[in-house]
Amino acid sequence: MYSPRYAPYFIDLGDWLPAEHMSHFSSGIATQSCKYKDKWVGLPITYEFNVLYCNTNLLKKHNKKIPKTWNELLEIGKYIRDNDENSNELLLYNGFFPYSEAIVYSTQEFIYSFRNEKNFPYPEYTSREAENALNKLMEIKEELASDEIFMAIEIETFIRLFTGKGLFLKYWYYPINNIPYKIIPLVGNKEGISGSAIGGTNVGINKYIAENQKKLAVDALKYMTSVETQKKLMLNGILKSAIISLYDDPEVCQIIDCELIKSIQPIIRPSNLTNNYDEYSMKFSELIQNFLYKNKTATETLIAIDDIVRFHSFSIINSSTPKIGILIFIISVTTLIIILLTIVLIFIKKYRYHFRFLSIDFWIIILIGLIFHTSIIFTYYGNLSIFKCKLKFILLSLGFSLIFIPFLYKLIVIFQKKFNYKSRIKNHKYLFFLGFILFDIIMIIPIIRVPYKMKENIIHDGKNYLSCIDRSVFGITIKFFSYTEKVLIVLAIIFFLFVEWNILEIVIDIRLITSAVSVDIILYILYFIVQTTNFKNHFAYFLFPSIILIIFTLSNFFIIFGVKFFRIFTNSKINYIRRI
Repeated sequence: MYSPRYAPYFIDLGDWLPAEHMSHFSSGIATQSCKYKDKWVGLPITYEFNVLYCNTNLLKKHNKKIPKTWNELLEIGKYIRDNDENSNELLLYNGFFPYSEAIVYSTQEFIYSFRNEKNFPYPEYTSREAENALNKLMEIKEELASDEIFMAIEIETFIRLFTGKGLFLKYWYYPINNIPYKIIPLVGNKEGISGSAIGGTNVGINKYIAENQKKLAVDALKYMTSVETQKKLMLNGILKSAIISLYDDPEVCQIIDCELIKSIQPIIRPSNLTNNYDEYSMKFSELIQNFLYKNKTATETLIAIDDIVRFHSFSIINSSTPKIGILIFIISVTTLIIILLTIVLIFIKKYRYHFRFLSIDFWIIILIGLIFHTSIIFTYYGNLSIFKCKLKFILLSLGFSLIFIPFLYKLIVIFQKKFNYKSRIKNHKYLFFLGFILFDIIMIIPIIRVPYKMKENIIHDGKNYLSCIDRSVFGITIKFFSYTEKVLIVLAIIFFLFVEWNILEIVIDIRLITSAVSVDIILYILYFIVQTTNFKNHFAYFLFPSIILIIFTLSNFFIIFGVKFFRIFTNSKINYIRRI
């Protein structure tokens, strides 16, 4: 169950052992328990699995058949509980949910037994099948057992096996003679569907030992896992093998119930979900204990189990997404539509007078910058990826330049005119603008190649989420130069706004730009604080930057463009009244 954790430290046995030898394990449980990401990290030496021991004496006494489903087991158990004179001495069903790792595999196999078809995969924890499984488990506990019985350790079950004072006992398979029990696969929600947790011993080989030691270890493992050795040990009753073909051997089947073993529907422990299985197991066990013994509901328990390793994100098509997430998406899309409509209005000839401070192309560029800032919000929807991490920086960097450079250009031109400096920039508007965009591109290209990582934010009793992280010295250096350039641009704009504050011809535009820049400085600072904050809630990680970006776009739009549209509207109304 530790294959994911130790896989990097073991050799790939598929590269060291003959294909013929590996073919014995190519079917059956070994492919699940010993293989990780197509790498054979070990081979099984022994094989264990859970079964159901049915007390045939008690069943015959009450004229009952061996159950084939959990419902049948429940009904038979209730009948014998109510009609057997010694029912107070009987253990009707043990469950086997002690305070140990057993809670994990007992839960796993029970949920697995509720899949709809035999060849279906393990049900999602948030599925109806999983919820039905836990509710049925609770019903069985309440009707046939108790908290104390479910929590009982192995020795209690073992005693009941030999004393015959158990009706249905779930335990590891042992071909024990002279006990009043028939051994069958664990039953399921439907006949023919079951689930059995597996155990046993797997052996891997350290890849950091010397080559000659590897060869010796491989030879030893080859011997231990050979058909001949495994068969010999099985005939001596020492182990059960994971080599499925052995259960077609007549000699083996004289000792072991081969048909039983071939009918087992095994389920491995969920170690492939995480590299820290011990922590996962501890949290999983605690949640099931709260369900079985502390009155937590099946729904909230399964959601909490699912949350242990699931990394949550926001999606407009996911019903579990909070309404505020859908609201922010709608606001963002609406904002983009308004901006696009504004581009159309700028081209209307009778409105151009109100946009004379800048040329039409520069107003359009500013609006595109606002679109870039709004578009960052969409990177928070859906599953996070390295591409989205880099896209955030690209949109922010280019969006800043698209908004601020047109204003910087105009302020420099006005400054040169006011102080009678020879204007060199005025006649090279596009070169001036493209120079800054080129700098951004030069900064972006290395960022694209920087190996970003996605940080796993594990939230105890909460929803985990992924966030972007770049700790490379090169990446941090590139961002430092990029942000420094943008700080210098803001400082230059502030300087020119101060110098040109009282120029009457442009006094309204100067005041509006000053207001916009003041708000932008505050919002940029807040955005970078939010980006570097380690939130303990995935909702906050999404909500705060999204709100900041929406406020940024809307505040800039209404300060820079809203006032102009207000003047357009009021002037049109005044002219209309005058005509009347």
